[in-house]
Amino acid sequence: MKRRNFLQAAGVIGATGSGALAGENPPGGETSQAPETRQNQPGQKRVLVTSADSPLGQAVAAALGGRYRVHLTSSLDVPTAQPFMRSDLGHDESTNALVQGTDAIVHIATPPPDADQYGQIDHRARCTYNLLMAAAEERIETVVYLSSLEMFKGYDEDYEVTEDWQPLLSSQPAALADYLGEFTCREFAHESRLRVVVLRLGTVVREDEVQGKPFDPLWVEQRDVVQAIASTLHVSLDDTELAGRRWTILHIGSGSPDARFTSQRAAELIGYQPQFNWE
Repeated sequence: MKRRNFLQAAGVIGATGSGALAGENPPGGETSQAPETRQNQPGQKRVLVTSADSPLGQAVAAALGGRYRVHLTSSLDVPTAQPFMRSDLGHDESTNALVQGTDAIVHIATPPPDADQYGQIDHRARCTYNLLMAAAEERIETVVYLSSLEMFKGYDEDYEVTEDWQPLLSSQPAALADYLGEFTCREFAHESRLRVVVLRLGTVVREDEVQGKPFDPLWVEQRDVVQAIASTLHVSLDDTELAGRRWTILHIGSGSPDARFTSQRAAELIGYQPQFNWE
């Protein structure tokens, strides 16, 4: 899809999306540091993790490091022992160079800390488009994209909202950014250019940070999120049911019976078993 047609196709103004967003099976920036060279181990796949400056990005990189050759990227310089390349995810050859030779991408897509409301939308939409375009051109098949369950908070709490429900589009910048990010991923999957798994997360917290606070049914512990990402990569890169799909959305929440959204589909497809429920 041409970039100039993208926002028009997204139908942002008054849009609620058309067609199910889940359960379907549809047919650059400046760089300041080159990746380190590591000796490849036989059979070990290369995974690129974005937003390496974020706490979640660093936790994901640490967890995946033993199983995959993890490479990191961010718009900010990040001190790390793992191969790292700074990138603004621009629409140029530097983004192609960033993803070249990669087997899968974990796109955390956290906007830069100083991003205003327009910067949040830009990072989720334009930068995601640039990353996925480069991934498609470099014949990378698998992308795990992290989205948010905030788009569904407008539904009545008595409803059991699953992955088959439509997001409630909001004028709030963060929610609009999440919607546009998912739309971007969906278009690439529909064109059969990439295999995309979207993980819609609750509010990511650390157990020690919320001790003593009133329970929030949207909470999901960071270590459970990391587990979900690792499991998604494993089944996406292996010969499984998920690996045969071009487009999948999974909801990732806590194990609490009072959780706002069910993670049953994630349990079935990736074996997701949250360990934290704050009971």
